[in-house]
Amino acid sequence: MAQFLKNLISNAANSVSEGIKKRVDDGTFNRMASDFGDDVSSLAAGMVSIVGMAEKAFGKLKDKASDVKTQMDERAEERRLKEEQREQQRAAEREAQLAAREQAAAEHKANGEADAEDGYKPGVTPLDDHIARLANLFWLDDGDIKCFGMARLTVQTALFFACCDGDYTKRERKCVEAFIDMFCTETQGIEIEDEDGVTHELRIRSVFDGVERPYTIDEIIQLTHRLVDDMSDSDRNDAINLIDYLAQEVVEADNREDTVTEDYYEQWRSEFMY
Repeated sequence: MAQFLKNLISNAANSVSEGIKKRVDDGTFNRMASDFGDDVSSLAAGMVSIVGMAEKAFGKLKDKASDVKTQMDERAEERRLKEEQREQQRAAEREAQLAAREQAAAEHKANGEADAEDGYKPGVTPLDDHIARLANLFWLDDGDIKCFGMARLTVQTALFFACCDGDYTKRERKCVEAFIDMFCTETQGIEIEDEDGVTHELRIRSVFDGVERPYTIDEIIQLTHRLVDDMSDSDRNDAINLIDYLAQEVVEADNREDTVTEDYYEQWRSEFMY
C-alpha cells in the first residue's frame, strides 16, 4: 500500500510542475506516503487483533453453547428415563391389581360363589386369549372386543410381514409404532370399579401386549378368518382394508426387493382381497 502511494504521488508530481517535483526530490511526499503507510499498517494490525479477539470470543461461545446443549440433552434423557420408570411402575401396579381381581374371581368360582364377573358373557368371541382376558376384566362390550381385536390383529399381521425376512428394520418399526400411537390416541380409556371401590383403567397400549412373538402365515390367516368371517360385508371390508393398509406400509418401508415377503403378502391378499 505505501509503495503504491509513493508511485502515485511521484507520477503526479512529474506531470504537474518542477516545483512539486522538487518536493518529491527532497523527500516531502515520500515521508507523507511513508507516514500514511504506517497508519495503514497500524490500522490493519488493529483489525487483525480485533478479528483474533472475536474468533476467541466466538470459540468460547461455541464451547459454552455445546456445554449447555449437552446439559439439556442429559436432563431431557434423565426426565425421559424417570417418566419411563414411573410408567413401568404404574403398569406393574395395574397388572398387580388386575391379577388380584382375577385370583379373587377364581376363588369365588372355586367356592361355588357367583359374582358379576362370572355372569358376564360377551356376545362376540374374542379374537385370542389376550383380548378374552381384557374382555372379562373390563366387561368389554361387543364393539370394544371387535375394535381391540382388529387393532391387535392389524399389528400382528404387520409384524409378521416386517419380520418374515429376518430383518426388522427401523423404517418398518416406525410404521408399526406410529399405528399403535395413533390408535391409543384416538381410543378412549375404559374404567371399572371393583368391590372395594377402587377404579381400574384399561391402559389402551396393553391391547398390544405380547404381539412381538413370532407368527406363521398360517396363524395370521387363521386369526384373520376368525375376525372377519362372521362380519357383515361392510365391516369385513373395513377390517381387511385396515389390516392391508398397515401391511402394505411395512412391505413398502423395507425399500428393497424381497421375494419372501412379497410371496407371503400375495398369499394373504389372495385369501382376503377379492
